[in-house]
Amino acid sequence: SADTYDLLMSLKDDADLLVHVGDISYADDAFLHGNPLEFQYEDVYNKYMTWMANITAEMPWIVCPGNHEAECHSPSCQVSPDKLEKLSNFTAYNHRFRMPYEESGAEGLNMWYSMNWGPVHWVAIDTETDYPGHPSDHYTLGPDAGGFGDQLTWLKADLEAANTPEARALRPWVVVFGHRPYYSLENLNDDGTLDDESVNMQKVFEDLFHDNGVDMYVSGHKHSCETQWPMYNLEWVETFDNPNATAYVIQGAAGETEDHSGYCDDKSAPWNIFSDCTHWGLSRITTKSANEMLYEFLSADDGSVLNTFTLTKD
Repeated sequence: SADTYDLLMSLKDDADLLVHVGDISYADDAFLHGNPLEFQYEDVYNKYMTWMANITAEMPWIVCPGNHEAECHSPSCQVSPDKLEKLSNFTAYNHRFRMPYEESGAEGLNMWYSMNWGPVHWVAIDTETDYPGHPSDHYTLGPDAGGFGDQLTWLKADLEAANTPEARALRPWVVVFGHRPYYSLENLNDDGTLDDESVNMQKVFEDLFHDNGVDMYVSGHKHSCETQWPMYNLEWVETFDNPNATAYVIQGAAGETEDHSGYCDDKSAPWNIFSDCTHWGLSRITTKSANEMLYEFLSADDGSVLNTFTLTKD
């Protein structure tokens, strides 16, 4: 939203890094808000990138793919074989961004990678393709998505390398970010179990996170903000002090064209400690020391803190 952008502008001089967990411009939705027969995909993407330039000219911007980066599925793309092919399978995303995938030994273009920044090892994962049971972001007659490489083998090796005593001495924090969450109130079935999409993600990612001491997983996708207790395999600890489990946050509330999610008042779980489907805003993560990391969800209305916790470890 414009208010979130204004808040980010006010904070940028004190921030070191901007992390964007997918659904970057909603260019694929452009035909829903103008003439559906006009080709607007690239124009909307260009305008968004120009809009962000006042921030990204001064601050590194790291991204990961979301479902809205997958393809152009407007009528103008559907009837054009050339556009359909050239704007399928995350092509625009991979041409517009250059993330450090080669530097981190990844083969999947900008779909997954890692980087070191200050005391944090940041790991971007691809929740859209290239793992068993991945969701389908494919709505056209063009090529299907995926085929970027062996994400899980790379992720295992990267997290193991980041979790050695020598690596932790240099960068004590490991934060993974990806577009989709697997722990979200919206993902719950009526009996409190996780839906199939969440189970598929949990099966391939959660053991890797737990075995390698991932401190936090940040996701989006839901048009809301959530905080869960640190947990593993749906067993949670009601503390952020040395939890020996990954803390999970959802920040999909920066603002977009499809409005807020509407589930927050209707669903609950004992492992969820905060959910907000009302406010737009952004999250701020501050590494206070090797032993203390502060998380805050800030309202775009006035910058007030709507949710916060401090993650600690010995």
